[in-house]
Formats: sequence, C-alpha cells, structure tokens
Amino acid sequence: ELPAQLCERNSLKYGHRRGPPARSMLQGKQDRTFPTSTSAVSDSCLGKTSGRGRLSAMPKETELKPASGATPLIAIAAAAVDTETTGPDATKARVIQIGAIGIAHGKVVQEAQLDLLIDPGEAIPSEASLVHGITDADVDGAGSFPDAWAQFQAFIGDRILVGHS
Repeated sequence: ELPAQLCERNSLKYGHRRGPPARSMLQGKQDRTFPTSTSAVSDSCLGKTSGRGRLSAMPKETELKPASGATPLIAIAAAAVDTETTGPDATKARVIQIGAIGIAHGKVVQEAQLDLLIDPGEAIPSEASLVHGITDADVDGAGSFPDAWAQFQAFIGDRILVGHS
C-alpha cells in the first residue's frame, strides 16, 4: 500500500502540480490512479476517494508531515554513485571503477559525469570480470585508488551521495 498523499498546505511546497492523474502499474494488483492536483490531495487528507481509486488508506489523524526544517528532495544537489570491485568480499576486494553522475533539480546533469578506472595492484579474478566486464587489460596503466579518490571527492563536493549495493 502506498502512503497517503501530503495535505494541500504541503503539496505546493513539494512541487505537486495540477494535471492529469498518474497511473500506478502494480503487477498482479488492481491498477490504481493517484491524484496530482492539489484539490485531490486535499481530499485525501479527509480520507475521501475521487472515484479514481482510494487516495488514502490512512485515517485523517495520521497526517504525514515533513521533518522540521526538511529540504525537499527536488532541491538537493546529489550524485548517483556506483563502484565495481575485484570481488564480493569487502574485507579483501579492491575498487577498480568509480562511476558517478550529478543530479540537480531532480534531473540528471549530463555534463557532470565521472568514470574512473583504477589499477587494483593485483589481478582481477575472472569471476569478477564476468560480472562487470572489466579486465586486467582495461585497468593496465590506470591511476591508483588514492588518485581516483581525490578526483571523486572533488567531483562530489557538496552533493548528497546516492548509491546502492
């Protein structure tokens, strides 16, 4: 179940715009339509439905509020980060690639990209190469991790890091 929409007083603050409803494609579940207009969001605070599906599974008194002083995600400068390593064991594996891309105003910034290959100082196991496609030949002559780390830190600057494992 998706969380209830924010109340009207918060909807404009977080960028809700009037427009057609968004459709949720939930595989194996009934298709539901969720509002994008402030009036529909206001209705959801009352626990009403719009005829397009239930807007709020939460009672009126369970109002969602942003944390005090919270910054909307759309206002955060971020960087999506990914790494490749010589193996899955974090105590032994070495980083062989750092990739990052800048995000501003909720959109990818094509001009802000980082793609660094790193020489791990040891052979890349063939099992790892099968996963990410990076071979010893690819990292031959690449910089060291300390050099790559300095470039990565300069690229990140004040951005918030976004990553996954």
